[in-house]
Amino acid sequence: MTLISQWRSAKGQKTPDNRDAFAYARKQNEALYIIADGATSKIQSGLMASVLCSKVINTFKQTSSDPIEDLLSRLPEWQVELRRLYPVAAASYLIARVQVNNLVQTLHTGDCRLGFAPIISPERIDWKTSIHSLANAINSESEDQLRKHAGRHSLTRTFNSRHYMQPEYQEHQWSKGSVLIMATDGFWAERSPDEQCQQLSDYSSVIQQPKDDCSYLLLTQPDSVINFRTELINHLLEKKHKSS
Repeated sequence: MTLISQWRSAKGQKTPDNRDAFAYARKQNEALYIIADGATSKIQSGLMASVLCSKVINTFKQTSSDPIEDLLSRLPEWQVELRRLYPVAAASYLIARVQVNNLVQTLHTGDCRLGFAPIISPERIDWKTSIHSLANAINSESEDQLRKHAGRHSLTRTFNSRHYMQPEYQEHQWSKGSVLIMATDGFWAERSPDEQCQQLSDYSSVIQQPKDDCSYLLLTQPDSVINFRTELINHLLEKKHKSS
C-alpha cells in the first residue's frame, strides 16, 4: 500500500521539549499511523508519548490478526506498564488504520484529531473526530467556539498514569481528491482555519513560534497528487492560451 506522508512538528514555548510524537508502519494492504501529544503540565509526558507510539507500531508490525482488536487488548497492559515508568505523565493519542478500500478506522483519547480537506484549494478542514474535554462534555460546540473554549484544556479522557480509559472508536471513508490530516491541538486549536489551510497549501511555510507544540501529519493518495498536478498544468496552459 502506497501513501504519501508528511509529518511536521514545531516545539512550542510552554515546555523545554517538544512533547508531540509520531510513528507509522505499512503492510501490503494497510497502513497504521499514530500521533501522540504529551501533557504540557506533566513531566515525562513527551517521553511516554514516544514510547506509546513505538509500542503501537511494533504491535502492528508483529500481529497477524485484526490490529484494532489487538491494540484494544494491549492498551490496558501498556497503561499499567507505563504507569510504573512515568508515574505522573499523560498523553492524548490518535491511531488511524488505513485500508486499501479507503476505510479509515480510528482509536483516540484526548484532543488529537483527524480531518479531511480538498487537495485543491482547501478552504476549511472538516474535522471528523471530536475531543474529550469539559468544553464539549455536555453540549456540542461549533469549531470556532471549541477552539476558544476555556474548558478545552481540561481533558476527560487520556492515556494517563492513574487508570485506563477506553479509546473512542470511529470509522471514516477517505474520498479521492482529499488529503487526510492528523493533528495535535497546537495545530487545530491554536491556528485559525485560514492558517491551517495555508499550511496545507504551502507546506514550505514556516510555523512561526507556536505557543504550544504544533504538529500535523498529511496523508495523500498518489493518484490524487497526479490528478492535482494534471489539473494545475491544464489550468496554467489554459491561462497562457487566453493571454496569448
